[in-house]
Amino acid sequence: MKTSGEWLDILEHSWREAMETHGGPEQTRDEFLSMHVFGFTTYDGDQDATLAARAVDVCRAISAKATYEYINRSQEDYTWYLVMCNMPFFSQAISWGTSIRGAWWSAPYDSRGHRPIKLDSCGIYDGDEQLLGLEFTTAEWEVFIEAVIDFASAT
Repeated sequence: MKTSGEWLDILEHSWREAMETHGGPEQTRDEFLSMHVFGFTTYDGDQDATLAARAVDVCRAISAKATYEYINRSQEDYTWYLVMCNMPFFSQAISWGTSIRGAWWSAPYDSRGHRPIKLDSCGIYDGDEQLLGLEFTTAEWEVFIEAVIDFASAT
């Protein structure tokens, strides 16, 4: 299992690679996350930044088990939380009891047991190897999300 630091290194390398091949030197971390991690398609850097920032906020709330605190801050936070939890990146990686408002990271479960959390990306590289079709256990996903949050927070 990769550590959060290893995933952070992979995200840093992938961002630099994306700037060189696709985005040019002005591509922000949020734009990279929006396109290559969260899977948003906007063709608009400002909107990418907005969506990624909101997605990272929701990741932070879920990881900290502070979803109720997050959604109770404002109606806008509540709306963004619900929107994000219904996006494919989140919906396939969360579970909840009686309300989506109390979601937690969890690999999907069906009659065959737990299935991996999947992330399809064409922009994540481990060295020269492009990582397509990543699969995570819940524990591995939590470590990956920690790295995503750290990546988004770096300056």
